[in-house]
Amino acid sequence: MDQPLELLERRFQALRDQVGAMPETGREELKTALHELSQAIAALRRPREGGGCAPADPPGGQEAQVSRGDGDPLAAIPASSPGRMAPGHSSAETPARCETILSHLFSAIPDLLIVLDRDFNIIMSNWHESEMVPKEARRGWPKCYRVYHHRDRPCEPCHVREVFVTGRPQKTEKINLLDGRTREFTAFPILNEAGQVILATENVRDVTERHLAEQALKESEARFKLLFEYAPDAYYLMDMQGNFLDVNRSAEELTGYDRKELIGRNYQALPFFDDRQNSMVAALIEQAVNGKMLGPVELLLNRKDGEKVIIEAKGLPLQSQGKSLLLGIARDITARKQAEEALRESEQRFRDITENTAEWVWEVDPQGKYRYSSPVVEQLLGYKPDEVLGKYFYDFFLPDQREELKNAALQAFAAKQPFRDFLNPNLHKNGQIVWLSTSGIPILDEQGNPLGYRGVDIDITERREAEALSRNLIANSPVGIYLIQKRKFQLVNQWFFTITGYNKDEFLNLEPLGLVHPEDREATRENAVKMLKGLSSVPYEYRSITKGGETKWIMETLTSIQYKGKRAVLGYFMDITQRKAMEAQLLQAQKMEAVGRLAGGVAHDFNNLLMAITGYGELMRAKVHKGDPLYGHLENILKASDRAAALTQQLLTFSRRQIIHPQVIDLNRVVLDLEPMLRRLIGEDLDLEVVTDRRLGAVKADPGQLGQIIMNLVVNARDAMPQGGRLTLKTAPVEVKKDRHTRFGLAPPGPYAMLEVADTGVGMDEATQAHAFEPFFTTKELGKGTGLGLSTVYGIVKQSGGYLDLASEPGAGSTFTVYLPRLDQVVGPPKVKIPITASFRGEETVLLVEDEEVLRGLLAKFLRLYGYTVLETSHGGEALLTCEQHQGPIHLMVTDVVMPQMSGRELADRLTPLRPDMKILYISGYTEDALVQHGVADLSAAFLQKPFKPIDLARRVHAILHPPVGR
Repeated sequence: MDQPLELLERRFQALRDQVGAMPETGREELKTALHELSQAIAALRRPREGGGCAPADPPGGQEAQVSRGDGDPLAAIPASSPGRMAPGHSSAETPARCETILSHLFSAIPDLLIVLDRDFNIIMSNWHESEMVPKEARRGWPKCYRVYHHRDRPCEPCHVREVFVTGRPQKTEKINLLDGRTREFTAFPILNEAGQVILATENVRDVTERHLAEQALKESEARFKLLFEYAPDAYYLMDMQGNFLDVNRSAEELTGYDRKELIGRNYQALPFFDDRQNSMVAALIEQAVNGKMLGPVELLLNRKDGEKVIIEAKGLPLQSQGKSLLLGIARDITARKQAEEALRESEQRFRDITENTAEWVWEVDPQGKYRYSSPVVEQLLGYKPDEVLGKYFYDFFLPDQREELKNAALQAFAAKQPFRDFLNPNLHKNGQIVWLSTSGIPILDEQGNPLGYRGVDIDITERREAEALSRNLIANSPVGIYLIQKRKFQLVNQWFFTITGYNKDEFLNLEPLGLVHPEDREATRENAVKMLKGLSSVPYEYRSITKGGETKWIMETLTSIQYKGKRAVLGYFMDITQRKAMEAQLLQAQKMEAVGRLAGGVAHDFNNLLMAITGYGELMRAKVHKGDPLYGHLENILKASDRAAALTQQLLTFSRRQIIHPQVIDLNRVVLDLEPMLRRLIGEDLDLEVVTDRRLGAVKADPGQLGQIIMNLVVNARDAMPQGGRLTLKTAPVEVKKDRHTRFGLAPPGPYAMLEVADTGVGMDEATQAHAFEPFFTTKELGKGTGLGLSTVYGIVKQSGGYLDLASEPGAGSTFTVYLPRLDQVVGPPKVKIPITASFRGEETVLLVEDEEVLRGLLAKFLRLYGYTVLETSHGGEALLTCEQHQGPIHLMVTDVVMPQMSGRELADRLTPLRPDMKILYISGYTEDALVQHGVADLSAAFLQKPFKPIDLARRVHAILHPPVGR
């Protein structure tokens, strides 16, 4: 017994000393295993020393299995509680227990780990990366050189032999010729109490990828060094204090300093720059410290030989081995700067000497032949000055106007008088027409005889085109434009007539304010005065009356101009009637959305309260006999809870937050299936007509909610006809060609399935229609309506991607029209309902995670009533701890989705690796969009919407844990 025990203790001591050298991966598991091994050895010592204590068991009470060097599994060793000897087991079993712990420890190490004796026998191995070693070759204590190297004697040299010889750890690397991969071999001695090496451990690690990465890094560094060294620009590497760390050949050539003279020195210690430039460079380096790019910046550099050169410098901050560095690039731009300066001076001299004007300066003889032309002619007409000289001025006129313009110009010459702004179209060398404005003065001799003319031409082509464009824009602008002078319209464009309805023969006699709605005239006049005085620049709005009596909303802006030398008002106005209508629709939709969010929030909070009331009410009812007076009270409480739950569902539906299950369905089938019930619902004093169109097609919606739309609209119509009347329920396919205005926004073009519910009842005025779809709004007597019927319709339609419209007048009935996107799909026959078993009992373990304490207790109580073992937790962290501590299986986790600290989905993701077989059931009273934000997007399979009855939870849990055969 002593020899195996001492050997085991020596193995333990050696392994514990080597934990620090082990890889990070699995180090904590190694420490845990070594701790358990220490307990086992101590327990083995105690019986021998009179203590009588058995070895400590591994945690969890699980059975462990160890694989020795021979590959045969040892007998399963049942665990027992720490400090007690398991019945039927003696301390002689402790070595086997220790072997089990060693086996776990070896398995936790990712590398190949081998324990060898002096004869190179493999005492123990985890056989990692040993797929090429057959299982039969692993049996017994095989020789390492036979198993891995297929040799009859130890390798030469052998690092394991060196461990036994020297007593020191050995490390080497070898390339496997079979797979070409490089592996690192590390061997450590295991010493006895006398310090002698009795065993050796060998750790084998595949370092191929590391070597490849190191080689790639070396090659990359070599390429960078080559590019750095032979770059045509000066490259230099500095630290953030301005000390040179490296420079290339171009830097040596640029500065005149040798590399050895630069590296290690600070740039300020060298006479490169004056004090001002040194400060500038220091400021740039400071920017680099903050991660900013430098430059480019121009600097005057003093070379070593005293020559001054102009450089363009820039820098790039970078990180190397955790240090901030600066890669600088400098280029000698002295020649470029000198060339630029010479060119600038040359251009300046040219401008000063030859021309000082952007206009074409010319001179002609008395017959109109050019004898001088400035270079600007090339810009105007495309001809060089030499090409113009010798030609006559009229040679450039348009052919069809040449003679007329020539005679007019020569008459001016004959008068020997100056002339200005003689407009003439000329033909450019490229064939384009260039309009010139010509001005000239005569050149006379002392006797007054004409010698010629000198003058300038100005290109007015763009100005004429701009004037033509302005005229065209004013005439064809989609904005009304007018000009008023002396309170009368002087000019208007075509769009003015389109908006106002008046024609060209009528506008001159119109009074400007006469177009404004009487109620808006005073405000419009005040706004116009403010804008013309410069007190306001914001366009103002008013209502206008057209020639046909139609009221339109107008947005207008004014400006004061000069027209024919007198003050005038230029006005621009737009028809914004459609925009006003859309703003009203948007405002109504935003109001409904705000009310919906409020309603949805209230409904969610109310759900948890209702579940507690309903659940505990059902528990109390189960314990009260039907003859007890309290039984009736409990019945009333539960009925009231059901009605409250229905109200919360209506609130969620209105707010478009209810969880829906859309399907491709036949709207006609839904209507026809409901028809018998609708006839019973409205009574015999109302005439119901149902008209369906076979071409209707399919829609995608929740069938139950679609039925609720029809029921709510029919009930609303019935209540609007207390004296009887006619109710029409109609379906039809509709093709919307362009955007259609509905009460709640634009319905975009496309195919729709239309559902229309029309009655001949009392109807509604505009004020009532404006509030008809708001929750809790009702015109019925107290106690006869909740005000949620039409708001529920609104919520379902919007949630189904449809549009809703209402047309009604007092005394003329109401028509509600629902537009749902139409699908070109075939709807299959209705599904046959499968009967559900009435037994929901089970014996599985359920982890319940619910942050609402009262509700958590209620659900746990009901699950236990059905036979389940329930682990209650209030949040994700507690659930994680419970899963780690619970020894048995957990079959199902029932979790709320939205909880503090951690969402239900995040909890499920973290528990899945620990409990891969555990199923998940989400429960929540939150809205669908909130659930999606918390990671629960698929609500079809494992989700239960609050509020629900506890029996519903038992049914769903049973269905998940006991699915039908074949599913």
